[in-house]
Amino acid sequence: MANVASPYGFTPISDQVGVSPRRVRIPNGIVSGQAGNIFMGTPVTINPATGTLLPVTANTQRIFGIFSGVEYTPVGGRPTESPFWAAGTVWDPTYDFFAWIFPAWMPSTRFQVQADGSVTQGELGSGFNITNFAAGNTFTGVSGCTVGAAGVAAGLQAQFTLTEFYDNTGVTGTIGDAFTDLIVTVAYPQVGFGGQTSIG
Repeated sequence: MANVASPYGFTPISDQVGVSPRRVRIPNGIVSGQAGNIFMGTPVTINPATGTLLPVTANTQRIFGIFSGVEYTPVGGRPTESPFWAAGTVWDPTYDFFAWIFPAWMPSTRFQVQADGSVTQGELGSGFNITNFAAGNTFTGVSGCTVGAAGVAAGLQAQFTLTEFYDNTGVTGTIGDAFTDLIVTVAYPQVGFGGQTSIG
């Protein structure tokens, strides 16, 4: 329920062009041994020095995609699939390694996310930035990141734009709930279309 803080990161739900969002496979997408967890539903960016993925950790960072898991073989282990990257994992370079993301360069892709507070009707069309960047559950692998309920002032660049409220029927949530569930699109992609500033 949106009256309880129950964040789940960014969940792709649909695309306005009428197709289901499709994951993209990134070969060798994370540096072996990389520190820090990357949970399913966490926005990621490309490290330009290595061409590998890193979690977004600042509101000034552009978004390449939403993380959706890994496939790899650990050193001395068996082939593994995981919904998240566990910090410090070392993978065997003699086998394939793939990271999966939902791309952020498709401006019509819609993501569901929970705000860290109440979002009102008047904030429709406003920009929002990520909060609780590193939060997540190492048992389920799901991200606990949210967006800041206060939104971003008019004319400033935001990471996401609020385009709809999730289920405003009152069945699972209503506009202005204590932790409002939102439907957003990417406003600050790392590649592809240009950024979109907030309407305030």
